[in-house]
Amino acid sequence: PPGTCAAYRNSDAVACGECISGAYPDGSSCKACSDGVDVVPFVIVTILCFIGLILLALAVSRETIKQTGGMLTCTLLLGLTFTAMQTLGILDQLAFEWPEPVRTILQSLRVVSFDFKTLK
Repeated sequence: PPGTCAAYRNSDAVACGECISGAYPDGSSCKACSDGVDVVPFVIVTILCFIGLILLALAVSRETIKQTGGMLTCTLLLGLTFTAMQTLGILDQLAFEWPEPVRTILQSLRVVSFDFKTLK
């Protein structure tokens, strides 16, 4: 009916173009925010990713650490790995239909690209 908006849309906004307080935009619709329980898995996954990256960097360059400047090399390797993972996470936001195995990998890399939509 005229004068009403879709669920979680602000009727005071022009053409119901904004979500109400306590909701977030999700494509062409608005969804209600949860009670924050979803933050716990996000934090756990983020911490596990950081620990995994550190262990991977140490395992790959175990012999390099013994050499002069080895710690610098390990730090650079870790930084480059993290940057590459963030870049791959950004690729998921392109308007392109990725095939299934690639789509799942790119969506899982959203965590390291600090995409806060994954908190909702």
